[in-house]
Amino acid sequence: MLKTLFRFIILNYFDTFYNSRFVQNSLFCKCLMLCFSITEEKTIKIKCQIDSYNMMIVSQFFKSLNDFIHIEFVCKKYKDNLSKFHYNPIPITRKTQKYFPNLETLHLYSKYSSKLSFKKLYSVVVHFNVKFDDIQKLHIKNCPVENVLYKNIEITREYIKSQQLPPEAFFNVSHDINYINLTNFVVPQKVLSINRFSFSYCAMNSIQFNDCLRSIDKYAFYCVRLLSKIELPENITQLKRKCFGHCLCLKNVAIKSRVKELPIEMFCGCSCLTFISLPTTLTCIKRKCFEGCFWLPNISIPENVEIIGERCFKNDIYLTNIIHGNKIKYIGKGTFDGCKNLNHLDLLKR
Repeated sequence: MLKTLFRFIILNYFDTFYNSRFVQNSLFCKCLMLCFSITEEKTIKIKCQIDSYNMMIVSQFFKSLNDFIHIEFVCKKYKDNLSKFHYNPIPITRKTQKYFPNLETLHLYSKYSSKLSFKKLYSVVVHFNVKFDDIQKLHIKNCPVENVLYKNIEITREYIKSQQLPPEAFFNVSHDINYINLTNFVVPQKVLSINRFSFSYCAMNSIQFNDCLRSIDKYAFYCVRLLSKIELPENITQLKRKCFGHCLCLKNVAIKSRVKELPIEMFCGCSCLTFISLPTTLTCIKRKCFEGCFWLPNISIPENVEIIGERCFKNDIYLTNIIHGNKIKYIGKGTFDGCKNLNHLDLLKR
């Protein structure tokens, strides 16, 4: 019976496993290699028995509920395999949701599954396409949790043109907006954070942040090539890697926030940057932060800055003047490499 099960798994799922990126370095792949000797003809030689945990890893690739049910009849140790799952790897209905008694993260694969109701959930992941104006209705009526991740959001042109985006749609909801024809945007008042890749590669030339914004995640505005000016409000306390990297038309930056550090490669590749105002709360400028800012002529580093990371100003060809305070403790390797026109570096004594 066990041999029959293994043959069933390989013959039915081999192509899916083999063609997936997950296979190459995954625990499943190692488990499979321990248990089977697989040739090109898909013949099987059993070397050892697969334990209950690794069977769970294998079963997450099953395509239907029947596969999960059948596997529990094979061996006693595979009993209650579904109870080990804290998420549903397959679509479920009201009738089949009972088979996942310990569900914490609900994955919704179709709009019909959004009618499911659970009392105890930590998060919800929505895989199907959702119209932007339906997010609020879906979130309030069907999602009894605060952590909701929408994988695919459809934004209509009417919303883009009018800029009347419902702020409640973003409230406590993780979101990714990747609309390449977006030209301008006003961040709704209730948005506290902007997630990674939210606006990357958009054809946006202006953005207005709200006063409630607390954080901007990595790559949030990466390669927004037409963006020319940004002003970060006071309440922002966290900025992540390359959040404004390679914004080729970015010229003016005013950081009024209370951030203590500028992240890695924050403005890396912003070749047209000519002016930047840094906050007095700043203590650390991480590596490659201003690398490749060719047209930046001068910069005044706040007096509280203690660390300037490696290659921070590398290849800033037209940088001529740098003034910084008396608390500098570390300047990284290659910080001023390629600064051909640098003629004034004011190192104030402590």
